[in-house]
Amino acid sequence: MQSVYAQKETYNWVFGQATGLTWNSLRDVNATGLGGGVTVGSSTTLKSLPVELISSISTQEGCFTLSNSTGTMQFYSDGMNIWKNDNSLMTNGTGLNGDKSSAQSGIIFPYPTSTTKYVAVSVGLNLADNVSYNIIDNNVVTSKNIRLNGASGSTGETVTSIRHADNSSYWIIALGRGTNSYLNAWKFTSTGLVATPVVSLIGNYTLGNGACGYLKITPDGKHFVMTTFLDKKIVYGDFNNSTGTFSNIKVVTALQNSPYGVEFSRDQSLVYISSSTGIMVYKADELFSKPNINDVTQKTYSLVNDGIGSPGALQIGPDERIYWANYNTRGLRIIDNPNDFDNPMIYSVSNLFIANNFSFQGLPSFAANWFQGNSEVKRTVCSGYDSKFTVTVSDLEGKLATSLKWDFGDGTIIDQPITTGKTSYDMNHTYTVQGTYRVTITPVKSNGSALTSRKVSASTLDCEIKTNRMIRVDLQNGQ
Repeated sequence: MQSVYAQKETYNWVFGQATGLTWNSLRDVNATGLGGGVTVGSSTTLKSLPVELISSISTQEGCFTLSNSTGTMQFYSDGMNIWKNDNSLMTNGTGLNGDKSSAQSGIIFPYPTSTTKYVAVSVGLNLADNVSYNIIDNNVVTSKNIRLNGASGSTGETVTSIRHADNSSYWIIALGRGTNSYLNAWKFTSTGLVATPVVSLIGNYTLGNGACGYLKITPDGKHFVMTTFLDKKIVYGDFNNSTGTFSNIKVVTALQNSPYGVEFSRDQSLVYISSSTGIMVYKADELFSKPNINDVTQKTYSLVNDGIGSPGALQIGPDERIYWANYNTRGLRIIDNPNDFDNPMIYSVSNLFIANNFSFQGLPSFAANWFQGNSEVKRTVCSGYDSKFTVTVSDLEGKLATSLKWDFGDGTIIDQPITTGKTSYDMNHTYTVQGTYRVTITPVKSNGSALTSRKVSASTLDCEIKTNRMIRVDLQNGQ
């Protein structure tokens, strides 16, 4: 049985000048082609885009927010202040150690095992060396500016988070800079912060005040990519979500453009990096396995036709599109199909998209785990018996897709229509030969394009069942 749950914690964004987006309401928007797989200047209508959300924030860069599992925004911050979902300042929610001009001024995650508390991390500008955390309980900041000590190097500008491999604790990860540079990872558990961080050496790279870029962890917790804008560097490698250690770290220093935003496609096959002139795309499996970035399959799109002069953050949305900040405009750029390396559809939506205020350089940071699908392995059944699978699609998937494509891994493929208002879908399948099969369930749009697939294992055995006729026991065929 497979269950995929709607994770709506990322449904509400705030950024720029008193603006934001919400996926709780959707609209169709006219868009202009910028490049990739579309003709520059060509127009289209992008379906089911988020609606503008008015906020109290005013930030050039740093911003972060979190909603609950039903998609109701809980709070948001620029690293200096925390606002409630009614746009009023939270009690004791001012004077945080962050800075709205930090690229990643902070991040929020749930306090492990608590249903009412959250942890808001903040970090200051340049070499502020003040990465701190704050506790939110029932819309009140109960503890503020608690320093995370023990970092190697000076922290500032760059911080992120991901859930620990134990599925309860969280890692807080911050760049430390100096003569050498480091990645510091603190573990936050149900009993609080583990005081001593896990420290990984990047190397003899000063990564000075210009290290104002984004650090992203892959949703599966295995890899990372970080940019440093003024230093014109990309840092990437492996991450161990159990130990907090970074390894196989590589630093690219010979870049002509200044990299800033980082994002992974929903299937984690591609890495996108934005710069002041356009966007670079790398095949992720090659990036993390090959010793030289020049040997990695890659593409560059110089989107000068869109007037790019300032960098913009990249952030994947709940609809699996990648959104790209468009400095000092009333719009954004959108990569409509970021899983497609050969034919990416890159558009601009401007002026009509954000009607009331302006976008700047930043988009909200989220813990990487919110973009990881959940699945459950099917129990073993006997060959010749039905295997039952259940998939739950999110509200948004139900609006974007018209069918589910079931590939049972034995050559059988079935298309199942999606019905408006229905979220749970069952499918039975009989395997005739024993073995372990990989079942793939893919939501498909009306135009035939696919959303991100979910995968689950199904195992079958040739069972010889011997029973006393007076005893009735279901030995293997449990659903």
